[in-house]
Amino acid sequence: MKVLIVYSHPNPKSFNAAILEKVVSALKSINADFRIIDLYRENFKIALDSKDFETLQNGKTPEDVQKYQQDILWADKLIFIFPVWWWSYPAILKGFIDRVFLHGFAYAFKKNGLKKLLKNEKALVFMTTGGLKEEYEKNNAIQILQRPFSEGVLSFCGIKNSEFHLFYGIPSSSEEYRKNCLLEVEETVKKL
Repeated sequence: MKVLIVYSHPNPKSFNAAILEKVVSALKSINADFRIIDLYRENFKIALDSKDFETLQNGKTPEDVQKYQQDILWADKLIFIFPVWWWSYPAILKGFIDRVFLHGFAYAFKKNGLKKLLKNEKALVFMTTGGLKEEYEKNNAIQILQRPFSEGVLSFCGIKNSEFHLFYGIPSSSEEYRKNCLLEVEETVKKL
């Protein structure tokens, strides 16, 4: 099994970093082959700019994007780890999607409609929030958190099997809650 982890958090001491560490140890325990894209550490260029458009219009893919696309093609399964900011994923992850999940690579529009091009078997998504679950439920926001990524990105590009795990209220949560979250991460990854 080949797994690509796309990690999006700037703080190496964050709970997201603890999730990444748990994912890595679980993958090692099942002898999975894996790669990590740490968007902040790699200083990923988030803006799809005029230079990128010029390169794409000339029938080429920007060099930095090619590496990430090869990683996606290499993987059987994808794991995304990120915090929820403003009911969405961080700008750096949005930029990754904008620049890497390109037309002709991740999807294409043909005469008969949308063609989904990615063949990855599954995507696991681990999301953390600052707000409590009750607040998200009260505002019917849980679907708002998941749907843009599950349907607007993953399914749109061909990854039909996605599984979401949301961990709520992390800054104010107890040590026991965080330990249980990490246990859930470990058990989920081992079942990949």
